[in-house]
Amino acid sequence: MTEAASQKKYNAIAGRKGKGGQWVLTCDKGRFISEGKQLSTLVAAFSDTRIMFAALRVDGVDVQDNVTSVRSKMVRLDWVGPKVAAKQRSKSLTGKATISELFTGTAGNQSYTEKQDITMLAIAEHLLNSGGAHKPTKYDFGGGEEISLSDVQNHKNPTTCATTTESKSTTTTTTAPAETTKPKKKKKKPKYGGGPSKPAPTEATKGKRGANVCWILENFVEKTEKTITITTTGESDLVDISNIKVQGRGQLLIKIVGKCNKLLINQAQKVAIVCENNVVSIIEIVRCKKLKFQALGACPTIQLSKSEDCTFYLPRDFIKRGATTGLDFFTEECNGINISHAGATEDDDQVEVPLPNQIKTIVDAEYNVTHNIVPLHDG
Repeated sequence: MTEAASQKKYNAIAGRKGKGGQWVLTCDKGRFISEGKQLSTLVAAFSDTRIMFAALRVDGVDVQDNVTSVRSKMVRLDWVGPKVAAKQRSKSLTGKATISELFTGTAGNQSYTEKQDITMLAIAEHLLNSGGAHKPTKYDFGGGEEISLSDVQNHKNPTTCATTTESKSTTTTTTAPAETTKPKKKKKKPKYGGGPSKPAPTEATKGKRGANVCWILENFVEKTEKTITITTTGESDLVDISNIKVQGRGQLLIKIVGKCNKLLINQAQKVAIVCENNVVSIIEIVRCKKLKFQALGACPTIQLSKSEDCTFYLPRDFIKRGATTGLDFFTEECNGINISHAGATEDDDQVEVPLPNQIKTIVDAEYNVTHNIVPLHDG
Protein backbone atom coordinates (compact mmCIF):
# COMPACT_ATOMS: atom_id res chain seq x y z
CA MET A 1 0.00 0.00 0.00
CA THR A 2 1.12 3.60 -0.67
CA GLU A 3 2.00 6.58 1.50
CA ALA A 4 -1.51 7.93 0.87
CA ALA A 5 -2.95 4.83 2.53
CA SER A 6 -0.76 5.38 5.60
CA GLN A 7 -1.85 9.00 5.85
CA LYS A 8 -5.52 8.02 5.51
CA LYS A 9 -5.16 5.48 8.33
CA TYR A 10 -3.40 8.07 10.48
CA ASN A 11 -6.09 10.71 9.94
CA ALA A 12 -8.80 8.20 10.84
CA ILE A 13 -7.10 7.28 14.10
CA ALA A 14 -6.43 10.91 15.02
CA GLY A 15 -10.02 11.92 14.18
CA ARG A 16 -13.14 11.93 16.32
CA LYS A 17 -13.93 8.28 15.68
CA GLY A 18 -10.47 7.13 16.77
CA LYS A 19 -9.91 5.35 20.08
CA GLY A 20 -7.06 5.22 22.56
CA GLY A 21 -4.52 2.52 21.73
CA GLN A 22 -5.11 2.52 17.96
CA TRP A 23 -1.95 2.59 15.87
CA VAL A 24 -0.67 2.53 12.30
CA LEU A 25 2.71 1.11 11.26
CA THR A 26 4.78 2.05 8.18
CA CYS A 27 8.17 1.30 6.67
CA ASP A 28 10.95 3.91 6.38
CA LYS A 29 9.45 5.07 3.06
CA GLY A 30 6.04 5.72 4.62
CA ARG A 31 4.30 2.73 3.06
CA PHE A 32 1.55 1.12 5.11
CA ILE A 33 2.46 -2.15 6.87
CA SER A 34 -0.28 -2.82 9.42
CA GLU A 35 -2.66 -1.34 11.97
CA GLY A 36 -4.09 -2.46 15.28
CA LYS A 37 -5.00 -1.60 18.85
CA GLN A 38 -3.12 -1.74 22.16
CA LEU A 39 0.49 -0.81 22.81
CA SER A 40 1.47 -4.44 23.45
CA THR A 41 0.39 -5.52 19.96
CA LEU A 42 2.32 -2.62 18.42
CA VAL A 43 5.49 -3.63 20.25
CA ALA A 44 5.04 -7.19 18.99
CA ALA A 45 4.66 -5.87 15.41
CA PHE A 46 8.08 -4.19 15.42
CA SER A 47 10.60 -6.31 13.52
CA ASP A 48 14.17 -6.82 14.77
CA THR A 49 15.48 -6.58 11.21
CA ARG A 50 13.61 -3.51 9.93
CA ILE A 51 13.37 0.27 10.29
CA MET A 52 9.75 1.18 11.02
CA PHE A 53 7.66 4.16 12.11
CA ALA A 54 4.41 4.07 14.06
CA ALA A 55 1.76 6.56 15.15
CA LEU A 56 -0.03 5.65 18.38
CA ARG A 57 -3.11 7.33 19.82
CA VAL A 58 -3.08 7.81 23.59
CA ASP A 59 -6.19 9.17 25.32
CA GLY A 60 -5.78 11.33 28.39
CA VAL A 61 -8.85 10.61 30.52
CA ASP A 62 -9.83 13.16 33.17
CA VAL A 63 -12.45 12.12 35.75
CA GLN A 64 -13.85 14.93 37.90
CA ASP A 65 -16.91 14.21 40.05
CA ASN A 66 -19.46 12.77 37.61
CA VAL A 67 -17.88 14.27 34.50
CA THR A 68 -15.37 12.42 32.32
CA SER A 69 -13.48 14.19 29.55
CA VAL A 70 -11.04 12.73 27.02
CA ARG A 71 -8.19 14.51 25.25
CA SER A 72 -6.28 12.49 22.68
CA LYS A 73 -2.61 12.74 21.72
CA MET A 74 -0.82 11.16 18.76
CA VAL A 75 2.67 9.89 19.56
CA ARG A 76 5.24 8.90 16.92
CA LEU A 77 7.52 5.97 17.64
CA ASP A 78 10.69 5.60 15.54
CA TRP A 79 11.98 2.03 15.52
CA VAL A 80 15.37 0.69 14.41
CA GLY A 81 15.56 -3.06 14.98
CA PRO A 82 18.60 -4.35 16.90
CA LYS A 83 19.52 -6.62 13.98
CA VAL A 84 19.48 -3.86 11.34
CA ALA A 85 22.90 -3.69 9.66
CA ALA A 86 24.98 -0.66 10.63
CA LYS A 87 25.12 0.63 7.05
CA GLN A 88 21.32 0.48 6.79
CA ARG A 89 20.67 2.55 9.92
CA SER A 90 21.04 5.81 8.01
CA LYS A 91 17.67 5.08 6.40
CA SER A 92 16.06 5.98 9.72
CA LEU A 93 17.33 9.55 9.30
CA THR A 94 16.08 9.96 5.74
CA GLY A 95 12.80 8.26 6.64
CA LYS A 96 12.03 10.78 9.38
CA ALA A 97 11.51 13.55 6.83
CA THR A 98 8.94 11.45 4.95
CA ILE A 99 7.15 10.37 8.11
CA SER A 100 6.96 13.95 9.42
CA GLU A 101 4.87 14.86 6.39
CA LEU A 102 2.54 11.86 6.89
CA PHE A 103 2.14 12.00 10.67
CA THR A 104 1.36 15.67 11.33
CA GLY A 105 0.38 17.14 14.68
CA THR A 106 2.06 14.50 16.85
CA ALA A 107 3.03 15.24 20.45
CA GLY A 108 6.70 14.67 19.71
CA ASN A 109 8.48 11.46 18.77
CA GLN A 110 10.48 8.82 20.61
CA SER A 111 13.24 6.61 19.21
CA TYR A 112 13.67 2.98 20.24
CA THR A 113 16.01 0.11 19.43
CA GLU A 114 14.90 -2.35 22.14
CA LYS A 115 11.33 -3.58 22.65
CA GLN A 116 11.61 -3.72 26.44
CA ASP A 117 12.11 0.06 26.49
CA ILE A 118 8.71 0.74 24.87
CA THR A 119 6.41 0.97 27.89
CA MET A 120 3.30 2.86 28.93
CA LEU A 121 5.36 4.60 31.60
CA ALA A 122 7.98 5.87 29.12
CA ILE A 123 5.33 7.24 26.75
CA ALA A 124 3.21 8.71 29.55
CA GLU A 125 6.24 10.53 30.98
CA HIS A 126 6.93 11.96 27.53
CA LEU A 127 3.34 13.21 27.23
CA LEU A 128 3.39 14.65 30.74
CA ASN A 129 6.60 16.58 30.05
CA SER A 130 5.44 17.90 26.68
CA GLY A 131 1.87 18.75 27.71
CA GLY A 132 0.43 21.97 29.11
CA ALA A 133 -1.09 22.74 32.50
CA HIS A 134 -3.89 20.21 32.04
CA LYS A 135 -3.11 16.81 33.52
CA PRO A 136 -5.47 13.85 33.03
CA THR A 137 -6.39 11.29 35.66
CA LYS A 138 -4.95 8.48 33.55
CA TYR A 139 -3.60 7.60 30.11
CA ASP A 140 -5.52 5.02 28.08
CA PHE A 141 -3.54 2.80 25.68
CA GLY A 142 -6.54 0.72 24.60
CA GLY A 143 -7.87 -2.75 25.46
CA GLY A 144 -7.61 -2.22 29.21
CA GLU A 145 -3.98 -1.05 29.04
CA GLU A 146 -3.78 2.17 31.04
CA ILE A 147 -1.58 3.95 33.58
CA SER A 148 -2.67 6.46 36.22
CA LEU A 149 -1.22 9.94 36.58
CA SER A 150 -0.17 9.17 40.15
CA ASP A 151 1.89 6.17 38.99
CA VAL A 152 3.69 8.36 36.46
CA GLN A 153 4.35 11.16 38.95
CA ASN A 154 5.49 8.79 41.70
CA HIS A 155 8.00 7.26 39.31
CA LYS A 156 9.36 10.71 38.40
CA ASN A 157 9.43 11.94 42.02
CA PRO A 158 9.09 9.08 44.57
CA THR A 159 9.31 11.44 47.55
CA THR A 160 6.27 13.61 48.16
CA CYS A 161 6.00 16.45 50.62
CA ALA A 162 2.90 16.77 52.78
CA THR A 163 1.89 19.66 55.04
CA THR A 164 1.29 18.41 58.58
CA THR A 165 -1.82 19.22 60.61
CA GLU A 166 0.34 20.79 63.31
CA SER A 167 1.86 23.34 60.95
CA LYS A 168 -1.58 24.27 59.65
CA SER A 169 -2.91 24.94 63.15
CA THR A 170 -0.03 27.22 64.12
CA THR A 171 -0.64 29.46 61.12
CA THR A 172 -4.33 29.89 61.91
CA THR A 173 -4.10 30.55 65.68
CA THR A 174 -1.60 33.39 65.81
CA THR A 175 -2.48 36.33 68.09
CA ALA A 176 -0.49 38.89 66.15
CA PRO A 177 -2.20 40.86 63.40
CA ALA A 178 -2.27 39.10 60.11
CA GLU A 179 0.49 40.21 57.81
CA THR A 180 0.29 40.11 54.10
CA THR A 181 3.20 38.16 52.71
CA LYS A 182 4.14 37.56 49.16
CA PRO A 183 3.68 34.00 48.03
CA LYS A 184 6.93 32.15 47.82
CA LYS A 185 8.09 31.43 44.32
CA LYS A 186 8.51 27.81 43.50
CA LYS A 187 12.12 26.90 43.02
CA LYS A 188 12.88 25.65 39.58
CA LYS A 189 14.09 22.09 39.44
CA PRO A 190 17.68 21.88 38.24
CA LYS A 191 18.01 20.73 34.68
CA TYR A 192 20.70 18.23 35.61
CA GLY A 193 20.44 15.91 38.59
CA GLY A 194 19.43 16.91 42.06
CA GLY A 195 21.84 19.81 42.54
CA PRO A 196 24.14 20.23 45.54
CA SER A 197 21.68 18.50 47.89
CA LYS A 198 22.20 15.21 46.06
CA PRO A 199 25.76 13.87 46.40
CA ALA A 200 27.37 12.55 43.25
CA PRO A 201 27.67 8.75 43.14
CA THR A 202 31.00 6.96 43.17
CA GLU A 203 29.88 3.97 41.10
CA ALA A 204 27.18 2.88 38.66
CA THR A 205 24.03 1.08 39.71
CA LYS A 206 23.51 -2.44 38.43
CA GLY A 207 20.03 -3.13 37.04
CA LYS A 208 18.14 -5.04 34.36
CA ARG A 209 16.82 -4.13 30.88
CA GLY A 210 14.84 -7.15 29.80
CA ALA A 211 17.19 -10.13 30.01
CA ASN A 212 20.34 -7.98 29.90
CA VAL A 213 22.37 -6.49 32.72
CA CYS A 214 22.31 -2.67 32.61
CA TRP A 215 24.81 -0.38 34.37
CA ILE A 216 23.18 2.98 35.17
CA LEU A 217 24.91 6.25 36.05
CA GLU A 218 22.54 9.22 36.13
CA ASN A 219 21.12 12.42 37.63
CA PHE A 220 23.89 14.42 39.32
CA VAL A 221 26.03 17.54 39.06
CA GLU A 222 29.79 17.14 39.56
CA LYS A 223 31.78 20.09 40.95
CA THR A 224 34.98 18.28 41.96
CA GLU A 225 37.58 16.18 40.18
CA LYS A 226 36.46 12.57 39.99
CA THR A 227 36.93 9.31 38.07
CA ILE A 228 34.16 6.70 38.00
CA THR A 229 34.90 3.22 36.64
CA ILE A 230 32.14 0.99 35.28
CA THR A 231 33.24 -2.66 35.02
CA THR A 232 30.90 -4.75 32.88
CA THR A 233 30.47 -8.50 33.26
CA GLY A 234 29.86 -9.58 29.65
CA GLU A 235 29.39 -8.43 26.06
CA SER A 236 25.58 -8.54 26.42
CA ASP A 237 25.63 -5.81 29.11
CA LEU A 238 24.16 -2.35 28.50
CA VAL A 239 25.60 0.92 29.86
CA ASP A 240 23.28 3.91 30.38
CA ILE A 241 24.83 7.30 31.23
CA SER A 242 22.30 10.12 31.46
CA ASN A 243 21.54 13.54 32.91
CA ILE A 244 25.03 14.44 34.16
CA LYS A 245 26.63 17.88 34.18
CA VAL A 246 30.05 19.14 35.24
CA GLN A 247 30.15 22.67 36.71
CA GLY A 248 32.88 25.15 37.64
CA ARG A 249 36.32 23.62 37.90
CA GLY A 250 34.93 20.11 38.20
CA GLN A 251 36.27 17.29 36.06
CA LEU A 252 34.53 13.97 35.53
CA LEU A 253 36.10 11.00 33.77
CA ILE A 254 33.99 7.88 33.25
CA LYS A 255 35.92 4.73 32.36
CA ILE A 256 34.09 1.73 30.93
CA VAL A 257 36.12 -1.45 31.46
CA GLY A 258 35.03 -4.66 29.77
CA LYS A 259 32.91 -5.39 26.72
CA CYS A 260 29.32 -4.22 26.38
CA ASN A 261 26.57 -4.61 23.80
CA LYS A 262 25.36 -1.01 23.74
CA LEU A 263 26.36 2.32 25.25
CA LEU A 264 23.69 5.01 25.73
CA ILE A 265 24.75 8.59 26.58
CA ASN A 266 21.94 11.10 27.09
CA GLN A 267 22.21 14.72 28.28
CA ALA A 268 25.84 14.64 29.39
CA GLN A 269 27.61 18.00 29.54
CA LYS A 270 31.39 18.56 29.83
CA VAL A 271 31.95 14.86 30.59
CA ALA A 272 34.92 12.77 29.41
CA ILE A 273 34.24 9.09 28.65
CA VAL A 274 36.82 6.41 27.83
CA CYS A 275 35.64 3.06 26.49
CA GLU A 276 38.54 0.65 27.03
CA ASN A 277 37.05 -2.40 25.31
CA ASN A 278 34.67 -3.37 22.51
CA VAL A 279 31.13 -2.06 22.10
CA VAL A 280 29.50 -4.86 20.10
CA SER A 281 26.43 -3.08 18.72
CA ILE A 282 26.19 0.73 18.86
CA ILE A 283 26.96 3.89 20.81
CA GLU A 284 23.98 6.26 20.94
CA ILE A 285 24.57 9.89 21.99
CA VAL A 286 21.61 12.24 22.46
CA ARG A 287 21.47 15.90 23.59
CA CYS A 288 25.08 16.09 24.76
CA LYS A 289 27.31 19.17 24.93
CA LYS A 290 31.09 19.43 25.09
CA LEU A 291 31.43 15.67 25.39
CA LYS A 292 34.88 14.12 24.99
CA PHE A 293 34.87 10.45 24.01
CA GLN A 294 37.77 8.09 23.43
CA ALA A 295 37.31 4.59 22.02
CA LEU A 296 40.17 2.18 22.68
CA GLY A 297 38.29 -0.95 21.59
CA ALA A 298 36.28 -1.80 18.49
CA CYS A 299 32.92 -0.16 17.77
CA PRO A 300 31.02 -0.44 14.47
CA THR A 301 28.58 2.47 14.84
CA ILE A 302 28.25 5.80 16.66
CA GLN A 303 24.91 7.58 16.31
CA LEU A 304 24.54 11.21 17.42
CA SER A 305 21.37 13.27 17.73
CA LYS A 306 20.82 16.89 18.83
CA SER A 307 24.36 17.24 20.21
CA GLU A 308 27.01 19.92 19.86
CA ASP A 309 30.71 20.59 20.43
CA CYS A 310 31.66 16.93 20.89
CA THR A 311 35.06 15.41 20.08
CA PHE A 312 35.85 11.74 19.42
CA TYR A 313 39.45 10.56 19.86
CA LEU A 314 40.56 7.49 17.92
CA PRO A 315 43.97 5.82 18.49
CA ARG A 316 46.27 4.92 15.61
CA ASP A 317 45.37 1.22 15.37
CA PHE A 318 41.68 1.64 16.21
CA ILE A 319 40.37 0.20 12.93
CA LYS A 320 42.63 -2.83 13.29
CA ARG A 321 41.17 -3.74 16.67
CA GLY A 322 38.24 -5.67 15.28
CA ALA A 323 36.36 -2.92 13.41
CA THR A 324 37.40 -4.38 10.05
CA THR A 325 34.73 -2.49 8.08
CA GLY A 326 35.61 0.84 9.66
CA LEU A 327 33.55 3.07 11.93
CA ASP A 328 30.20 4.51 10.85
CA PHE A 329 29.04 7.90 12.22
CA PHE A 330 25.37 8.89 11.86
CA THR A 331 24.47 12.47 12.85
CA GLU A 332 21.11 14.21 13.15
CA GLU A 333 20.63 17.86 14.14
CA CYS A 334 24.23 18.14 15.37
CA ASN A 335 26.78 20.94 15.32
CA GLY A 336 30.49 21.15 16.05
CA ILE A 337 31.21 17.40 15.95
CA ASN A 338 34.89 16.52 15.40
CA ILE A 339 36.94 13.33 14.98
CA SER A 340 40.52 13.49 16.22
CA HIS A 341 42.79 10.67 15.09
CA ALA A 342 46.50 9.94 15.10
CA GLY A 343 48.68 11.04 12.20
CA ALA A 344 50.22 8.72 9.63
CA THR A 345 53.33 8.16 11.77
CA GLU A 346 54.13 8.49 15.45
CA ASP A 347 55.96 11.74 14.74
CA ASP A 348 52.90 13.36 13.13
CA ASP A 349 50.44 15.56 15.00
CA GLN A 350 46.85 14.61 15.70
CA VAL A 351 44.49 15.18 12.77
CA GLU A 352 41.10 16.75 13.50
CA VAL A 353 38.29 16.20 11.02
CA PRO A 354 35.00 18.14 11.44
CA LEU A 355 31.82 16.30 10.51
CA PRO A 356 29.58 18.24 8.07
CA ASN A 357 26.28 19.63 9.32
CA GLN A 358 24.95 20.98 6.01
CA ILE A 359 23.56 18.99 3.09
CA LYS A 360 22.67 20.47 -0.30
CA THR A 361 19.74 18.85 -2.09
CA ILE A 362 19.42 19.26 -5.88
CA VAL A 363 16.27 18.55 -7.91
CA ASP A 364 16.94 18.55 -11.65
CA ALA A 365 14.55 18.98 -14.59
CA GLU A 366 13.77 15.25 -14.54
CA TYR A 367 12.88 15.46 -10.84
CA ASN A 368 15.90 13.40 -9.89
CA VAL A 369 16.98 14.21 -6.35
CA THR A 370 20.61 14.15 -5.26
CA HIS A 371 22.19 15.08 -1.93
CA ASN A 372 25.65 16.65 -1.63
CA ILE A 373 27.64 17.44 1.49
CA VAL A 374 28.51 21.13 1.86
CA PRO A 375 32.23 21.42 2.81
CA LEU A 376 32.85 23.18 6.11
CA HIS A 377 36.11 24.74 4.94
CA ASP A 378 37.11 26.01 1.50
CA GLY A 379 40.07 24.28 -0.08
